[in-house]
Formats: sequence, structure tokens, C-alpha cells
Amino acid sequence: MKWIKEKLIYIVLIYVNLNFILRLLEKGIYIENFNYGFTSLLLLMGFFIYWFYDYLLKKGRYKVLFTLFIFIIGGAYYFKKVKFVNGIINQYIFKNIINLNDLIYEQATTYFYQYKIIFILIIPLTTALILWVTFRFMKKFILTVTLAAVIALWFSASYTTVKDYLFIYIFISLFSFIIMDYIKRIQKYKDEGVKVSLKFVPILIYALIISLVISKVSIMLPQEYKGHEFTYLGNYFENKFAPAESQTSTANKDRYKLSSSGYSNNDKRLGGPISLNYQDVFKVKSDKPYYLKGNALDFYDGNKWTKSNESYYKKIDSKNMEFLNYGKKSMDMKNSLIIYPDKKFKTNTIFVPNYAFNVGVAEKILFYDKSPTVLSEGTVTKPYNVDFYKYSDIIDTIEDVRDYRNKVSQIKNNIETNEMPMHYLLQPKPKNANILSDKNTLIEEKFSFRNSEDFEVARNYGEYLQVPKNISQRTYDLVKDITKDSNTSIEKVLEIKKYLTKNYVYDLQVSVVPENSEFIDYFLFVEKKGYCTYFNTAMTVMSRIAGVPARYVEGFKTPDKKDATGLYNVSNSDAHAWSEVLLGTLEYSNMWTIVDASPTASEDMKRKLKELEKEQKNIYNSGGNGVNTIHKPQNIIDDTGLGEGASESKVGVLSDSQIKAMNILTSIILFMLMRIIKVLKRRSKLLKSKKIAPLYNYYIYRLEEVGIVKPEYQGDLEFVSGIRNLGLKEKMKILVNGAYEENYSKHSEATLNNVEYYEFLEIYLKKYEGRFQYLLNKYLGMFK
Repeated sequence: MKWIKEKLIYIVLIYVNLNFILRLLEKGIYIENFNYGFTSLLLLMGFFIYWFYDYLLKKGRYKVLFTLFIFIIGGAYYFKKVKFVNGIINQYIFKNIINLNDLIYEQATTYFYQYKIIFILIIPLTTALILWVTFRFMKKFILTVTLAAVIALWFSASYTTVKDYLFIYIFISLFSFIIMDYIKRIQKYKDEGVKVSLKFVPILIYALIISLVISKVSIMLPQEYKGHEFTYLGNYFENKFAPAESQTSTANKDRYKLSSSGYSNNDKRLGGPISLNYQDVFKVKSDKPYYLKGNALDFYDGNKWTKSNESYYKKIDSKNMEFLNYGKKSMDMKNSLIIYPDKKFKTNTIFVPNYAFNVGVAEKILFYDKSPTVLSEGTVTKPYNVDFYKYSDIIDTIEDVRDYRNKVSQIKNNIETNEMPMHYLLQPKPKNANILSDKNTLIEEKFSFRNSEDFEVARNYGEYLQVPKNISQRTYDLVKDITKDSNTSIEKVLEIKKYLTKNYVYDLQVSVVPENSEFIDYFLFVEKKGYCTYFNTAMTVMSRIAGVPARYVEGFKTPDKKDATGLYNVSNSDAHAWSEVLLGTLEYSNMWTIVDASPTASEDMKRKLKELEKEQKNIYNSGGNGVNTIHKPQNIIDDTGLGEGASESKVGVLSDSQIKAMNILTSIILFMLMRIIKVLKRRSKLLKSKKIAPLYNYYIYRLEEVGIVKPEYQGDLEFVSGIRNLGLKEKMKILVNGAYEENYSKHSEATLNNVEYYEFLEIYLKKYEGRFQYLLNKYLGMFK
């Protein structure tokens, strides 16, 4: 059938776009058990309605009469069954809509059956309307509809869904645009009598490739004030096609790293100057401040930290995380906390304290490793609960271990040794006095262990003793000197931390580490200042050199003050890196304690402000300038990343709504400029053309906006004879005759002044429509 053949590709593209919109709705407003078979049937009904009106009821009066007939039948049935119909409308439509509105507002889960009656009423009619507008006025109308749906969801609570489906949206829109533009151009060439031999299949392949490449590149460009890493492309395919049987995943999309909070985003080297902002990331409801880990790294190559094993276990529903054996002493006390993510903070990382064993989060699919660090398959937007073992508050940090051990030592006559977990089972001792400085001997081979239990370290925790070959000899010598009087691992770790905190300065403004320098050596012997990345990278590797298994952790350190609502408010200034050292094996297996050799940026800022306040008070008391006349030192301003008056805004001069408004305005201006350029190029081409057919086609094209439309079944001369305006009719006759001569005799005797004909049409349209409507139609393409 000719009608279907001419419109089939458009119908298919419209079907794909509408299904994409339905997919956004499903995920954006949490519709469970969505039935695409049912919605496809409704879309088919919409196509049938349009076909019935456009193909069978060709004449306008038939369409009006049939529509009136439907309304009369419906009205008659309504008045006959008024109570029944009103009951149906109130119960299944109005009340259902109100109920759904409340559920959507609360971001609660809804179910497909709740939308059925609404979809039955809306989808077929909307589909028919889109088809009518597409083939009557605007061939690419479906792209506008899809864009409107994306914008509507973006500015609602479902903006994370739009981000997750941004790649698919760009791909579908680009593909649809290319195919639609191809069809339009082919039709234009046919109307001009140009023979086209270009086949559809190559264009289809071209559209697929171009759409895929551009979509993927656009996803890797900066979004939400931060950039996607190029590793995202590989991780994307790895996540999507990893075998389900293994129950592991490398769900690294939007995984938290310190670079997400303003630290250096150089994937090849640690360090470098940074500028933090104070944007809120989440709030925490807990009994006290905790270190909340987002990423635990074990492999250091002298320049950066990575994970030696990217495999994750898949968490099953509400069950505890398996494979996390914290030893026999781990079940005595349990605790929990709740994290409320800020909507501006985009990550799929679930932040957990040490010894977490369960996570309750709205996202269905979670992955975790043995650290544990926990990842969600999608962006985390809803509050989540974390359950963890408390361990009587004695092993949170290395200082807790030391204090408890000292306490136990005072009363050890009343306590059995095996009841003292803080005795720290791991006490590796160097085999001889000089071997610790030997770079060529593996760490686990340098020490003799106290009993068989310690051999578990080398066997199960070898990756936490890894040290790269490029560690300098003077670093080894320094560790040996620091720990020479230490008898236990606790003492070694504490001495290393003491040395770092005493001899090095916390500072965000540091130099870039030279390419030929090992990071720790440069920090210890050249730079001698830095922030958490510097201090705790050194802390971790120096602990390993001393024979203590250690790992490098990134996340947030909860500040020590609650807000008015009783919650801890965590911002990017609380982003932090620290070290964790292994407590023991077997009975105390997988028990790690925190070693932190540096403050957070916010803690350091508070310290500097206290010192400044003290200095100001001293000056004031000594009769100097008043407190209010003393300005904050530039080094403090540099560290905060905020200038004068910046307290009014945490992230910049413009608010989010202003930035969004500017983006929309910029997009509109760019669209208008593109349309104007297109119109001017078309005008230039028409005026330079030596053929008459393009000018005639332009007349046909522009006259449609004022209702002068040539039916497909009508000949050109017959169409022109029906034009009422005599001047326009005369111009059109000349154009038709000239086009016929070009088409049939390959040349025309007529010589036209293209400028005259072009300006005549523009003046006619301007008078007919009015200046404002004329400009909208000409430059913004409102009519087409």
C-alpha cells in the first residue's frame, strides 16, 4: 500500500521514540511490572486511528462528521449511564491520578496496573496527534516531543534517570534526525526532478555508526561540573557483558574517587595543587562521627594507587554481605547509621564504615568486595542504612588500639591473653638488623613470624605487603630508623605516624610532582608538605616496608558537629584519604584499624581559623587594630577556594537554577542562530540558481504556512489556477511553465529575476501573516 510505504519509516522512528519516553517514565517514577506489550498495542491503536482519519476519511467534512458521530454516541451513553460513568471516572481516573501524584511526589514505587486506564486514554490519542502534526506540519515533531519529555524529567526528581539514559537518548535522537533528514532530502530531489541512486541501507549503516560514536563521546565529556574518565567506556561494556554466573561485577560507573571532590583528576600521578569547594555531599545519622570508606586500593606503582582485583560479589536482596569474615570476636555488638545523599552529589558508591555487613538501599543491584566497598549499579539518590559491627569502640583507630592495649597491660593479671584482641597478633620481626633496608628482598621474606597464625598474612594478605621496585633506598633507611626501637606492629605504625605528623606540613598548595620522581620519595625528601593523599600514601607504604599489611582508602571523614536536625553534615571539604592496617588473622581475620596521618581539609581550616582568632585577640589585647580590621591571610583563602563574600554560595556565584536558565537560554540562542544561517544559505542558493524548479518548490514550501497547500493528487497548473491572489497566481504560472520546460525539454526559454520573485513572496507572506508571525515561521521553522 502506497500510503504505508511512504510513511512507514517515520512511523517506526516515532514508535521507537515513544517507547523510549515510556522507558524514562518507568524508571523515572518507579513503575514496577511495566508491560511493553500492552503499551505497544496502545501505540498500534494510535497508528490505526491516524490511518483511519488520514487514509479512509480523506475529506475534511468526513472527518468532522465521524468525530461528531463518536461524540454523540459517547454523550448518549453517558447520559443513559451517568451514575455508572461518573463512578468509573472518579474511582479509576480522578482518585487514581491523585493517589499516583502522591506516590510520585514521595518517590514511592508504583505499579503498572495503576496506570492502565490512564494509558488507555492517553497513549492512542497522543500517538494519533503526533502522527498528524508530523505529516501535516513538522516532520521532525517527535524529536521535540522526546526532548520535552527529557527536559520535564530532568527538572523533576527523576533527573538521575535522564542522566543514566542520556546515551540512549542522544543515540535515538541523532539516528532519527539523520534518517528523517535523508527522507526529506530525497523527496526534495525527486520534486526537483533530480534522479537519486543512493540506497537506503548504506544511509542506515552510516546513521547507526555516527549516532553510536557521537553518543558515546558525548557521555565521556564533562557533566555536572566534573568529567567522565575515559576508562568509563571500557567499564561500561565490561559491566554490561560480564557473565552473570560469576556473581561478580566491576560496576565502576560513577564510582567515587577523591577527584570527585575537587582533588587532582590526574589518573597517572598522585598529588598536585587542588582547590576544594564546600558543596554538601550527604548527611549522616549516627551515634558518633565515622570514617566512611568509598574506595579501598591496594596496588601502588610509585605514581598512583589502583585495585589489584576489580571483581565484586553481587549482594542478594536483604541478606548480609557474604564472604566478609571478621573473626570470632565480631558478633558481640552491632550498630547502624543512615546516609542521606545530596541531590547534587552524583555517585554510585555506597559509603560504609569499617566492618559493615549489610546495606539497605532502594537500588536493587549492589556489588561489594572484601574491604568492604559497596557499589550500586545506578546513581544513589535515596537514603540508605548501613549495618556494621561496633567492636566495643576499641579498634576504630590505631590510637584506640594503643590506649586499650595500655589499659589491658595495667590489669593483665586479671585477663587471659586470648581475651585481649588488641594484643595485636601480627608481630613480624626482621630476620636480621640489615634486611629491612634490602630493596631486593620481598617484604614477606624479610620477617620471621611468631606462630603459624602469622603465616596467614603472607598467604592471604600478600597484596597488602606489595611495595614497588622504584621506592628509594633512603625511604627504606628512613623506615628502619623510625622503627628501630619498636617491638610490635602497633608501635611501628604509631612511630611512623608520629614521624609524619611531626616533620611535615599539611598544605593544599603544593607543586606538581616531576615525572621522573617517585611520589613518596618526593614528598618525604623534597616537597615536605602536602595533604591527605601525600601523608597517607607514605603511611601505607612505610607500614608495608615495616612488615605491617596496609591499604590506602578514600572516602569521607564525618565532622564532629551535628546540625540543628541532629545530623552530621558532610561536604567535599571532608573528603579524605587514610590508611588501614591489618590487626590479625584467623580469630581476628580481616580486622583492620584506621591509621590517619593527616587532618581533613575542613579540620585544617578550623585549626588555621582558631590560630588566626587567637592571633587577632592577642593583637587586640595589646592595643593594636581591632579584630574586624584584620583580614584573613591569603593562604587560608587559597585553601578554602573561596573569596570574599563567598559564604553566600557554596559552589559559585550563580545558583543551580541560574545555571540551568543560562544553559536553556544559550541553547535557544544557538538554535536561532543555526536556523538563521540555514535560511540565509537557502536564500543565497536560490538567488544564484539558474534553474526555475528550486524557486517553484520554495514557493510551495513557504505557502504552506498560510494554508495554501498543494494536494498530492492535484496537478501543478490545476493547483495554481485555484489561487485567489492574482499577483501570486501570475507568478506561480510562470514558475510552473518554466519548471515544466526544464523537466521535459531539459531547458527553459524563460529568464527570471530570482531576486524579484524571492522578494515578492516574502512581502506577500509578511503582509498576510504580520511581521511577528512571519519572522517566527521563516527563521524558527514553526510551520514545518
